[in-house]
Amino acid sequence: MVNWAIFVLRIAVGGLFLLHGSQELFGVFGGIGQAGFTDYLTAMGFWPGAFWAYLTASIELIAGLFLILGLFNRVALLALFILLKIAVIKVLWVKGFVIPIEEYQFKFIFDGVLIALILLGPGEFRIKKTK
Repeated sequence: MVNWAIFVLRIAVGGLFLLHGSQELFGVFGGIGQAGFTDYLTAMGFWPGAFWAYLTASIELIAGLFLILGLFNRVALLALFILLKIAVIKVLWVKGFVIPIEEYQFKFIFDGVLIALILLGPGEFRIKKTK
């Protein structure tokens, strides 16, 4: 059952980041798109905003896809982990631990899931390299 559990976590986490990255890059699924995300990050002090918006959204989209497929799992997970740490330190830390929106307890849950998946690896249900 461990491989099934890993698979379910990979699909859930990968799907969430794929969706979120798509919202930020393309404005689909009710997202703000690249221009809106650039404005959002610029207002939070990220400069140049367009660079950080593109980088963040691309990491979320590509890492999410890689997780779903089971490719480059640890690299994708590490990139997402670093991205979440930047968000916590730069954006949420100053607001306090318990805030009504964007609570970073949620980010800590993701930390645990990402670290567990890094340690477990992609499991058996993934696209495998052929020799």
